[in-house]
Amino acid sequence: MSLTAVDLDEMIKVAADRKELTEDLLRLEQLPQVALYYGLKLSYQKLAIIGPDGTVLGDESGRKIESPLIDDPVGWEFPRVDFAGLEGLVGDTVGCAEGGTIGLTINPWPVALEKSTIRPFHLLKGDNGLSVERVNEIEVEILRPTLEILTPFYRRVVRRKSFCCTSVVIVSPYSSERLGLVSDRAFGFREEDGKIITSVPVLALKGVSLWEPYKASWFLKNGVKTLICKPKYDVPLIKIVPDTVFPLKVVYEGKELKLDLLNLDDRPHLVNVVGAFRIRNAKLTYLTGEEESLLTEFDRVKFVMGRWKIVKLSLEISKLIEAYLKKKSYLMK
Repeated sequence: MSLTAVDLDEMIKVAADRKELTEDLLRLEQLPQVALYYGLKLSYQKLAIIGPDGTVLGDESGRKIESPLIDDPVGWEFPRVDFAGLEGLVGDTVGCAEGGTIGLTINPWPVALEKSTIRPFHLLKGDNGLSVERVNEIEVEILRPTLEILTPFYRRVVRRKSFCCTSVVIVSPYSSERLGLVSDRAFGFREEDGKIITSVPVLALKGVSLWEPYKASWFLKNGVKTLICKPKYDVPLIKIVPDTVFPLKVVYEGKELKLDLLNLDDRPHLVNVVGAFRIRNAKLTYLTGEEESLLTEFDRVKFVMGRWKIVKLSLEISKLIEAYLKKKSYLMK
């Protein structure tokens, strides 16, 4: 059992060099979207490969086959979101106050850790509940559980009793009971005598919603950035509803904020993106290259995301008036 989550960038590089489908790619449920997202051009030999979101890759008149072509799921971890231009976004929207460096969480939704819930884009004072206890052995009081793991751009139910991943949700088939195991790096685990044994210490989240373990995994990988610019107001720069939608990439440059977003649910959702700024114009770009202009509602924009879909959202923004920022900051206290 490998204890390394798949490196999508390396996998794509190998496939691009060979200009053909590799065995690793054939194991991906989201192969069509992976290829479109990375701009991968391959020979598909008269195949029409259909992903779980409905995306078709290859020759649409060819033989239709659903991905994955090899049923051997691979573990995956969320990509690191560098958030290029974060300090510029803070300065252009909420402004910078005097002071030294400070930590800022960049989660766009609340995240439940062991002892506390981390607010979206929250200024850190002390550890703010970020220090968590990690364990290697967890009692599982769930009869015949199913396991849901994170694979590239997808949630996969696995039947085997051992696997490698960065987050796993152990679900009871008979009730709403759940246990989430989370790490910021890949770990192996096995089921043994009513216990889960992990290869590295993990955070155990009991009785949480389905999404909390995945949000915690994203947060452990990406959640805190150090700023030289201390935000003048403690307000969320960006909020995303629902919490099934995860940022894959965030870039701010020249009054334009760009977000690559993934809906990690098997249902479509009406997505609401709210900012600590005025949204002047908004545009969605689909991986097929199609574009859609969106209606804006002052500091927010709404749009529909399909099941398992990836979209690119571009926002042209400007600063809110000071009184509105003060009100937002007051309401957050």
